[in-house]
Amino acid sequence: AQYNLLLRALAETRSIGDPILLSLELYNDLIARGIVPTTRIYQRIISLLCYRDDEVHRAIAELEESLETKYLTNPSSASVKADKSKIVQLRSENNFQSALQLFYAATSGLHLKFSTRLCNLLLASCSHYKNVDAAERIFGHLEHQTTWERAPDTSSYAKLIRAYESVNDVANARELFQRYRDASKDRKAMKLGEVSATAPWHAMMSAFFRGGMPEEAVALLQEMMASADSNRNGMPPTAPPPNPGTYSTIIKGFCEAGDVSSACKWFDQLLAAEQAAVADESANEEESDDDGMSESSLQSISSFAPLPPTRQAWTDLLHALHKANDIHAFARYYRLLEVRSMKDRIHEWPLPYLSLFADLTKRTVESLASSEPQVEALLESLVSSLRTPAAFSRPTVRPAVLQVFDVLASNGRFALGMRTVKDLVDRMNDPILADTAQVRHIRQWLPNILKSTQRAVLLAHPDELSVRQLLDLANLATSFSIPAVPEFMVPAFVTAYSREGLLAVRDAVSDHGEWLLLTQVFAQHYRSRRPDERVSRQYQSFVTGLGELVARNTFTHAVKDQMAALVGERLAEKGGIFSEEETVAMLAPFGAATLAQYTSTAAASGSDFDSSPEHTGVNSVAPSPDSASFTPLPQSPIRVGESITRFLDDFCLPEYKGITPIESYNRYISSIQNGLHPAPATTAQYVTILSKHGLYEQAKHVYASSQPLLEAISYDKPWQAQSWFQIEDGMMQAAAIAGDVVTSNVHRQRVIEQGGAPSAASYAALIIASKTMTDDATVASNLFAESQSLGVKAHTYLYNVVISALSRARRADEALALFAKMKEEGVRWSSVTYGALIGACTRIGDEQTAKYLFEEMLVQPGMKPRVPPFNTMIQMYVQIKPDREQALLYYQKIFYPELVLQRVRALVYPLEDYAGVVA
Repeated sequence: AQYNLLLRALAETRSIGDPILLSLELYNDLIARGIVPTTRIYQRIISLLCYRDDEVHRAIAELEESLETKYLTNPSSASVKADKSKIVQLRSENNFQSALQLFYAATSGLHLKFSTRLCNLLLASCSHYKNVDAAERIFGHLEHQTTWERAPDTSSYAKLIRAYESVNDVANARELFQRYRDASKDRKAMKLGEVSATAPWHAMMSAFFRGGMPEEAVALLQEMMASADSNRNGMPPTAPPPNPGTYSTIIKGFCEAGDVSSACKWFDQLLAAEQAAVADESANEEESDDDGMSESSLQSISSFAPLPPTRQAWTDLLHALHKANDIHAFARYYRLLEVRSMKDRIHEWPLPYLSLFADLTKRTVESLASSEPQVEALLESLVSSLRTPAAFSRPTVRPAVLQVFDVLASNGRFALGMRTVKDLVDRMNDPILADTAQVRHIRQWLPNILKSTQRAVLLAHPDELSVRQLLDLANLATSFSIPAVPEFMVPAFVTAYSREGLLAVRDAVSDHGEWLLLTQVFAQHYRSRRPDERVSRQYQSFVTGLGELVARNTFTHAVKDQMAALVGERLAEKGGIFSEEETVAMLAPFGAATLAQYTSTAAASGSDFDSSPEHTGVNSVAPSPDSASFTPLPQSPIRVGESITRFLDDFCLPEYKGITPIESYNRYISSIQNGLHPAPATTAQYVTILSKHGLYEQAKHVYASSQPLLEAISYDKPWQAQSWFQIEDGMMQAAAIAGDVVTSNVHRQRVIEQGGAPSAASYAALIIASKTMTDDATVASNLFAESQSLGVKAHTYLYNVVISALSRARRADEALALFAKMKEEGVRWSSVTYGALIGACTRIGDEQTAKYLFEEMLVQPGMKPRVPPFNTMIQMYVQIKPDREQALLYYQKIFYPELVLQRVRALVYPLEDYAGVVA
């Protein structure tokens, strides 16, 4: 009885997804003591194993579906690796086999009888593992029962049919279905009017589809519809009426059979029956009726009350269309789903399918010539999916949104990408949408969107590129701290300017800063390429046009001086490309000072100012960097200093008692001024230590000063990447320690966006910094879940921080579940862990669990209990459950911990002392 009570308590307090280790250990302890389990104990343990097996099966299915989407967006991400690892871990569990062995032992050796409910749980697992022999044996156990409550019910028949379906045994499934129909005629437990009565019919339909007999499945549906018609006319029903799940089964069957055309017909009939807007044209729909469906059965759907397609039906159809490469039908149903989601106010409904839409569009476009009008229409259709507010309502959709822009980039659709970007910017600047999740996500995702749009320039048709749009993109990039004009975009600017000409560009560009940017772009283009005739004349044309604007006093003196310096320097570096007269003509509008600077620079660089023909041809061109005379660049003056690294490593040690933190900072500044930086790993640790000492501003300066070092070690890409992650993680932790949650989250997001994962210490610091938020427990829970999905190995401190947050929020069940996970992973707990757990239980008045945890804490090897757990117990008996004797008892335990410890250890947890403790 005591074991049964404990197992019942564990089962009732267990949440979905929680491990069942405690229950199994309790059962093993019972067996070890030589106690024969009762029927109820067997039933509880087998049920628990089946529930866990079903949870594992569902979790694996969800992870595999998620992986399918993630493979389309970023197959090498840390999230994909974490999901794969999780699937392997889940598949290693052996819950079903354990449950089956217990069932065999109980029914064969002890001749116990189990309930229909338990047998149905086992039958469901049998279909997962295609174990028909076990399913038949379990079903036979029910059939031989003499009591009504333990006989097979509709669910039993349905689950055994599913088991036959799993091995494609249509004959046995059909025979069992007929037995069910015969039995249902005189059994009240199988009333045909109940929704559950359709389960065997749905299972049989699925079996027919899997066996390649769709016409038989449709015949069952026709019988259900005919029976419903007869019932309305006063005739007794012979079959249950169809429900939305019935039609979903038909649609899924056709989808899995590869007959997407028939699935679309049935789906359209459901939409029509609900009076939804259905497009009339469908380029890929077939009009033939040789698929086992009669027009009468399709038309008769409309005679029922409106039955909207279920969410599962939408999922099955869209996935089937994606697999069939039918982009037109996919786009059509995606638009219908968007309309439905707006109507039902479930705006996020279409978002899980956005990555499928993008991938299908990409594959279709790749198979077509880029000049075909159909390509533009397909891309426009894809981009229109981003114009709904829902597209930016959830951070989980970010990979799919970026995938849309990657599709545009890979097809060189720069103009379309820029129109979409401008739409997003307008939405971001809309005062009505200020501080909404949509705007926050747009602002967060725009840097990567802009990078994709920049890449579109590489493959864009020259006629699509305009100087105005390129400058708009450069301005946006600057505002988001990414390179305004990457090297690969420079030729696009030159091509666009050369095509439009000075007059058109002058009308489109009025900002002085933008003209200065154009000057820099042309200077970079002229410098980085072998100066052949075409490149030289392009630069000459730009400089001449710029000189005309300068001569009209178009620019301020400051801008003019910067332009003059750029032009003069470039012409001097490439001496001999132009004749002396051409050079003077180009430089004259910029003033005599520019000419003088050019002359001195050219002389210093050894350029010949002779204008004779033999010195103005291509033979006088300076060798390009890829020629044999290429001279390596000098070593960077910035390097890692061994002395400053060793000093800061010592300073970061907890036991360091040397100079003060501000003195260490001054020594750091002195070192980097001489070009000697600490190693990146040391820098990451140092910014955290400075923040712990209250020097957050100095920590931010150290972070900023480390960026040149990262650039200097670009020769070693793996080290550079590792160093970047370390410093970003250190700054995330430093900002969190200083209470700057916003900045900490910015660095956290940077690490994740680049495929990395913050450290457990950084997550813990950010969770602590979030205490001031309204629902800090939810923030803690979400951040912990994120860390686990990224594969972060949680340590004791991180677990303690999350458990403490859950404890403060009175979420004791979640705190205890996390404690169980902590034990499973072998993470060492501390007195803080127990203190937080005890506090969580006392806050909700769970006296027995609090006492159990307190006694468990005392017997832990090496455990040194602190005062707070004692105070918590005393407080519970003073304020929450007043009990003077208990309060004094725990007060005395503070002063006699050794006596208490000896007493509890002597007890060695006898079960009778804890009967009903957790009940």
